[in-house]
Order: sequence, then structure tokens, then C-alpha cells
Amino acid sequence: MSGAWDREDSTDASSRPVKTATTSVPVTLPPDKTRQLTELFQEGYALLEQGYTLNHIIYVSQLAHHLAAILRLCRLQPQDGIFRHSQHDITQTVRYMMDRLEGTVTLKQLAAQARVSVPHFTQRFKEATGYSPIDYYLRLKIQLACRHLDLTEQSVKEISHRLGFQDPYYFSRLFKKIMGKSPSEYRGMRKG
Repeated sequence: MSGAWDREDSTDASSRPVKTATTSVPVTLPPDKTRQLTELFQEGYALLEQGYTLNHIIYVSQLAHHLAAILRLCRLQPQDGIFRHSQHDITQTVRYMMDRLEGTVTLKQLAAQARVSVPHFTQRFKEATGYSPIDYYLRLKIQLACRHLDLTEQSVKEISHRLGFQDPYYFSRLFKKIMGKSPSEYRGMRKG
């Protein structure tokens, strides 16, 4: 693969603002995020070079969503950071959530991990993301459920249990609320 991503080292690339498609506000990326974005982009590009199979396209689509989320978080965080006063970065909270998608977390656990009170954490998180912490966490779970529905033959019940939902009916209602379709309808959609 060749292109602008190859021609510059991450230090040079991180010093320049990046414009996102949804805004004309430049986003200055720290070096670790630049490396992460570059690696994800290269992974997707390399996969598509192997062919445009449905699984490759779905996987690259998920990578694109992840890239967009990283850019959005970088754009939403002021340079002094949402949680800088408590030595915590919102991306750490999101990473904490993502590491626990196949289990459960409580608001109290998230606030403790961020080392702030529950009300303060909830307010700051919502200011940064537009969602309450638990709503954001549930949306991450549903996004992972979509991947399982797209890429596996697991039943809706198996997926719901895998993601920590004890009640598959609650999972299905939540899925429909967020996605606008039931898990079965989503799985039956033609993609690509």
C-alpha cells in the first residue's frame, strides 16, 4: 500500500490537524492516536486488497466506524481534557467499557475507574459524548451484537447471553430501540 499514510512518520502526521467529514473543525491528533488510526487504516486497506468479499466489506465498515469514533473523541476533547483534573481521559473509560462488552459494568464502577463522583462523571461523560455512560455502553454492546449477527451463525439468544444479557427479550427490545429493527430483521437484511 502506498499513499500519504506511508510517506510520513507518525510524529509529522500528528503535528498537523486532520479535518473530519462531519466538521470543518481541525482535529489535532496525539501521536498514539495517529499510530492507532494509521494501523487501523492499513489493516482495512490490506484486507480489501485481498478481495471484496462480504466479510471483508463488513469488517472494513466496522473499522471505519471505529476510526470515526476515535476522530470524534479527539474532536470532542479539549486540549486540557475532559477528565484531566482527575488524571483520567475519556478514551480510557471507553476502552474500559469495550474491554467489558461481554459482561456488565455499573455506573458506580465507571465513575470509580474515572476517579470521580457518579454525578460528576455522568455529567462530564454526557457532555463529551452526547450519551449517558450506560446508554453509551449499551450502544457499544449492540454494535458488537451487530458484528456477531453479521459474521456468525450464533442465535440471538446465544449472542444476548454472550454480551451479558440474562434476558434475550430485553436484549431484543433494546436492539430494536437502538437499531430500528429486531435482531432477526437485522440479520435478514441484505448488506453490501
